[in-house]
Amino acid sequence: MPRRLGPFCQGYPGANVSLQVSNHGGLLERMGDNQDDLYILSRPPAGEDLEVTPFLDHPLVVVAPSDHPVAQEPIGSLEQLAQEPLILREQGSGTREVTQQVFKERNLEMQVKLDLGSNEAILGRL
Repeated sequence: MPRRLGPFCQGYPGANVSLQVSNHGGLLERMGDNQDDLYILSRPPAGEDLEVTPFLDHPLVVVAPSDHPVAQEPIGSLEQLAQEPLILREQGSGTREVTQQVFKERNLEMQVKLDLGSNEAILGRL
């Protein structure tokens, strides 16, 4: 989002912009309190009276250090991924919830080694 905000601010110099980064649960709280004008979520809440406009794809991808076996020979199935220790976003994040749902739908358990509060923190651990 920061890369997209620069051109927006240049095109609309009178707009006041503040970017708050939060997990899914935090955004839902802010929405409930009507604290902001615009929210960007990976998964909008169901049953809410909202105007939702998809504008970007948000694929889930596996990221590994270059010396990890997964980087040498990519994961072929979710069952294979379930055998790997995972570093994931914290409980309450949309990414975490979607990942848990995908595993649950296939009756698979995730091996969560570490929870971290941002994608950048996860990438910093690799």
